[in-house]
Amino acid sequence: MLPIQWWLPHGRLRRNSVRNTTIQVVVKFALSYIMLVKFSYQGLVFSTVISAMLNISISLYELTKHHDIQWKYTLHRLFVILCGCGILWILAQLCFHLGLRGNYEAGRGMAFIQMAFAGGISCIGYFAFTYVFHLPQTLLHLDFAVLFKKRKRG
Repeated sequence: MLPIQWWLPHGRLRRNSVRNTTIQVVVKFALSYIMLVKFSYQGLVFSTVISAMLNISISLYELTKHHDIQWKYTLHRLFVILCGCGILWILAQLCFHLGLRGNYEAGRGMAFIQMAFAGGISCIGYFAFTYVFHLPQTLLHLDFAVLFKKRKRG
């Protein structure tokens, strides 16, 4: 049996998370009517975004307070992920303009092949871009060079 001290810090952060979600709900309800009157349906989306950003901000502050997080490296990885998504989108658009549109008039099978080819090219581009910046190696704690050497030997 584990000592009681083992789960107390996790329970404290869990309670904070529930509190932050409650704050988010209260802010969402408080802003909903005002934003609905002011901006119509889009105002509801704005109130959701504002309350979610408040929840995220408070949660990030508490994570920083309770754990030693290097935000510089985290933000760098987030930037690489977002740039990789941009590369993925650009490659998908290139495939779309080259005619890989998933043409349903040609049949579902051909549309699936075109979609799989365009998706495969986009995913390979994303992986190659993030591999250059060592993102998969850092997040997955894998050394792909060692894996490739083992595969060649085996």
